[in-house]
Amino acid sequence: DRFPGMPLSNPWVGERKLTAVNGIPSWKDLNPRVGVAWDIFGNGRTSLKTSLGRYVAKTNVDVAVLLNPITTSVNTANRSWNDTNRNYYPDCDLGNFQANGECGALDNQNFGKSNPSAVR
Repeated sequence: DRFPGMPLSNPWVGERKLTAVNGIPSWKDLNPRVGVAWDIFGNGRTSLKTSLGRYVAKTNVDVAVLLNPITTSVNTANRSWNDTNRNYYPDCDLGNFQANGECGALDNQNFGKSNPSAVR
């Protein structure tokens, strides 16, 4: 147990099983840059220059963050609550994502699961 005292699950979301994501990042793409300069008259005053390049934007850890299973899961959701007996406590089953007791339905039923619309 790498994090003693940390619960593996909670009453709202059960234990998550995350598969390993390998090869992140993979820096195997080639980005050649070619340049040619020619001194036309040999006197250093007139030259012909050409270049060909492919410039890739920096990524740092952006790729790894985007592919992190926690980042691509639904981590927030909202629900309505009507405290009819004014005890300042939601008298409902918070683990049930449907409307029950004083709580309305969760606005995102995929809470705690992989986000189906996440771009990978």
